[in-house]
Amino acid sequence: MHFDPVDFKHIYIALRKQLRRVTVVQCAKYSTLKDCRSALDPLCGWCVKTQRCSTHDECLNSSWVSIPKDSLQTELLSFQVAQKSSTELFHSPPQITLHLALSLESTENPAFSCVFSSGSVNLCNGSALTAVFPKCSCNFSDQLINTKGLKVSTTVTVEDQKITKNLTLTNCSSITDNSPNVSYTQCVQCISSGCHWSSSSQRCDWTQGSEPQLNIQDACKDLLSEYKEPEILSLEPHKVSFHGRNSVLLRGRNLDSVTKIRIQGDLDCIAKESPVLNRSSDTLVVNIPPSETKGKVKMCVVTPDNRCHGNSIITYSSQPRCTGVQPRNSWRSGGRKIHVQGTNMEYVESVIAQPSNKVLESLYDASSGGMWFYSPRYEGSGQLSFSLNVGNSTVDCVHDFSYKPDPVFTEFTTLQVANDLQVNIQKKADMLNLSMSEVNVMGDQIYQCVLERIEFNAIICIIKGQSGVDSITITIGSYAVMMGRAKFCLNPHNTLG
Repeated sequence: MHFDPVDFKHIYIALRKQLRRVTVVQCAKYSTLKDCRSALDPLCGWCVKTQRCSTHDECLNSSWVSIPKDSLQTELLSFQVAQKSSTELFHSPPQITLHLALSLESTENPAFSCVFSSGSVNLCNGSALTAVFPKCSCNFSDQLINTKGLKVSTTVTVEDQKITKNLTLTNCSSITDNSPNVSYTQCVQCISSGCHWSSSSQRCDWTQGSEPQLNIQDACKDLLSEYKEPEILSLEPHKVSFHGRNSVLLRGRNLDSVTKIRIQGDLDCIAKESPVLNRSSDTLVVNIPPSETKGKVKMCVVTPDNRCHGNSIITYSSQPRCTGVQPRNSWRSGGRKIHVQGTNMEYVESVIAQPSNKVLESLYDASSGGMWFYSPRYEGSGQLSFSLNVGNSTVDCVHDFSYKPDPVFTEFTTLQVANDLQVNIQKKADMLNLSMSEVNVMGDQIYQCVLERIEFNAIICIIKGQSGVDSITITIGSYAVMMGRAKFCLNPHNTLG
């Protein structure tokens, strides 16, 4: 392979029977400044005039914002926190300075601004805020940082492009104490919190000035030998559709310091990342991002020092396909078990009922490969439709699910059969086609009535070892009805009169 000597944006590849000229630049596929920068392509940058990702020669007479050529900084946004003493502020209360820097450079000086907010409150205004591309800073009272830290929402605007990031600011001096058992984790936490780690005193403190902080690996490398690296033991589930999956459980060891997961296929130039949603020392809850292709990819867990640990496999497969549901109707009170027919049902996360847009929990049966859910209560009219929720996408399922009135029971009679009590329940004819597994009958709310059969206009069941009941309760899904004292029947043919 040889680069085109004219523009270096193409290569010539010698094949067996031809010479092919292939582009190596795909800037146009990135639609935002953030995505353009995340590509880490030295030939791509954001053209302010055309508002698109392009090469430098395609962006004339305009600011061209790109990754610094001489920078090893891979994070787009970095921050530091410094403390100004009361002496520096002429006996005013101590203040914290938050320094923010973008790993970007520009051929000109683009419009640039920063906004720092905590909740609905703007953290700094006026002279407390300075912004000169690609850096900005903000001063605020140190009393705003409590023991739980201060959550700050940051919005950086470069011309029309917005970059947002949520930060948690911590009192640097409280990150670690003077204990002799200083750990690598404490050092990493210190540096990643924008603070300064002193190797001589082995403690965390506020950053001095606004100079770029040391790389975490360099600042903490002497403590690395004591560090227990995170391990991945299992991922449940490890097979997903190419739409991805939400709330996947990862089990392992030493997971306290993990901040995100990283997924990369053999042919992917850029890895996909997903933050940790919930954690403990041995479990993490994460979302698996979607994939453009099917197949196996490698997954690792990432710590604040940007190191990746472990090597687990995720398999991306086809999306679920729904061919129908059984049964196709329900009583209005809901609670009927509806079986979904189709393929790849294990990738379904939930069912969405329309037009109410209600999310219903779905349950997968590994033994049969099927999936089912309970019909919701329905107060409207007409038919319902269902779709399957898969990752952040939906798959159509059925559009002609109907609701019928709740079953109507008119009376019940009892008949003594040897030592048992037969209960005959009369009901109005309906179109529900109730099955034995859907009906539950209790005598006096404590005696189970075992179903014998369901007829068009009757339900017949047996209460073992009883001679009489004052009431029966019939439960069908979410619908329940209680009927009062029985009318005793002496019909020896066990039929309803």
